[in-house]
Amino acid sequence: MSKSAESIFSISKDLLLNRNVRVIAITSLISGVYIGMLNTIIQPFTLSVGLGLTALGILQALGNRFSGITASLIQPFTGHYADVFGRKVVIVAGSAATIGSMILFLIAALTQSWVVLTMAYLLYGISMLSSPASQAVVAESVSLEPTKMHVAFSSVFLFASIPGAVMSFVAGVLADSIGYFVVFVIAVILESVDLFIFVRDLRETKAPGRTPESTVSRDRFSLRSAMSLPKGFLGFFATFAMDSFTFGISATIIYGMLVERFRYSNTEIGLIVGTLAIATILAQYPATRLLVRVGPKKSLALSEFFGCVLMLGPRNLSLCPSSSDACSC
Repeated sequence: MSKSAESIFSISKDLLLNRNVRVIAITSLISGVYIGMLNTIIQPFTLSVGLGLTALGILQALGNRFSGITASLIQPFTGHYADVFGRKVVIVAGSAATIGSMILFLIAALTQSWVVLTMAYLLYGISMLSSPASQAVVAESVSLEPTKMHVAFSSVFLFASIPGAVMSFVAGVLADSIGYFVVFVIAVILESVDLFIFVRDLRETKAPGRTPESTVSRDRFSLRSAMSLPKGFLGFFATFAMDSFTFGISATIIYGMLVERFRYSNTEIGLIVGTLAIATILAQYPATRLLVRVGPKKSLALSEFFGCVLMLGPRNLSLCPSSSDACSC
C-alpha cells in the first residue's frame, strides 16, 4: 500500500473517532438506505399517481432535495440561523421536516392524491434546511484543516452512498411486489432513528460568546447580503449554476422517461440506480486520493469533464422505438 493510501486511511480512522464526524457518518449511512430506495421509486411513483412527465418535472423543480427551488431558497436562511442559534437545532429541524415529508408521501401513496404529493415534494425540499449546518459541523469538528476536511467529507459521502448499492435493487422489487407505500414506511422509521441520534449524540460546534437574544436584532437575515458573491468567485458560482441546470434537465426526470416511454419496471429502474451507486462507491477512494494530491480545482474540472461524457449516453435513447415497442437497439 502506498504512503498516500496509508495517509488517507489513517486520517479516515482518526476522523471517525471524532464524535460529531461519527454521528454525521452513521446518520448518513442510515438515511442512505432510504434515499437509495427513493432515488429508485420517486419518479415512477409520481407517474403512478396519474401525473405526466411535465408535472413530474414541475414537482422535481420545486421539491428536488438537491437542486429544487425550495431547497435552494431555504438554505441561505437556515445557514444564517445556524450561525445565530447553533448548528444542532437546525439539523434536528431538518430531520423532523424529512420525517414529515415521508409521512406525506406515504399518505399520497395510500390516497393517490396529487395535492398531498405536491405538499410532500415541497416539504422534502424544505428538509434540506439542515445541509449548511451539517456541513459546518463536519468542517468545524476537524478545525477547518483542509486535508482533514477533504477526507471527512469524502468519508461521509461514502457512508451515504454504500446503502444505495444494495437498497436501490431492493426498492424496485418491493415497489413491484408490495407497493410504493412500503418504501415510505421504511423511510419514516429510519429517519426517526436519525433524529434520535442527532438529539442524543450530536454536539454543538458553534463558537460560544454571543447569545441568540442579543444578536437577533443586529444579525437579522439579509437576502441581499446572502446573495452577494465573494470577489473573484463569479465564475466559480456560475459554473456550479450551469452544472445544476444541465443535470436538472435530465437527471430529475430520466427514470420517469424510462417508465413512460420504454415501460421499464421498478425492478429494472432499481438495477440502473444500483449500478450507478456501485460506480459511485468504487470512485470514492481514487477521487479522494486525487483531491488530496491535486486539490479541489483540478478535481472539479475532471468531474465536469466526465459529466460531459456522461451526457453523450442519453442521446442514444432517442434511437430506440417508443412506447410499447421493444427497445432492441
